[in-house]
Amino acid sequence: MLFIVLLICLSTSCFSLESNFHRTEKCAQKNGFCVLESECPHNVESSFKNLCGEQKGAVCCKDFPQGEVNCYQTHNECRKNEECPKHLNMGSKGCEPGTVCCVLV
Repeated sequence: MLFIVLLICLSTSCFSLESNFHRTEKCAQKNGFCVLESECPHNVESSFKNLCGEQKGAVCCKDFPQGEVNCYQTHNECRKNEECPKHLNMGSKGCEPGTVCCVLV
């Protein structure tokens, strides 16, 4: 049964971001996010491998799907749902249960 679940997950692009690196300015300028190289859906160009500063194991993955990054990586903040205006609510990716990712303005 576990094998079947794994196949379904792979065939539907089920993805769980393991890393929790912050996005550096150098990486953001290249339209990338700092993630583990294994999490990048394509090969990472050598010029992108040192754009995440001192974050051990992080590489800058260009054109990474923003829906897969967590709140910390987008430099926003997890807050209680009622403390975040609806138009600033980015969902709960990377936040504790009962909180949502709120865009900091």
